[in-house]
Amino acid sequence: MNTKILEYIIAIAEERSVSKAAERYYLAQPVLSKHLKNIESDIGMPLFIRSHGEMKLTEAGIIYINNARAILHVEQQLNEKLDMLKKKE
Repeated sequence: MNTKILEYIIAIAEERSVSKAAERYYLAQPVLSKHLKNIESDIGMPLFIRSHGEMKLTEAGIIYINNARAILHVEQQLNEKLDMLKKKE
């Protein structure tokens, strides 16, 4: 799993906008939209409701974002533990 894409989807949720999230990561908006579309296609349901220029999380989106954050947290812990192990050697 590409955790960078998880970060992108979290940014969309935080910014409530694909364009603003793309700006945050210096990406072209169509690139970020494609990542979102691919994820929604893979899971078979939308993560966001698009209305009046604002993105709102669906129930599936809330579950996805919460678990994406948990995955990123576990990845951070793993990297910290591995760094500590490297320093011991």
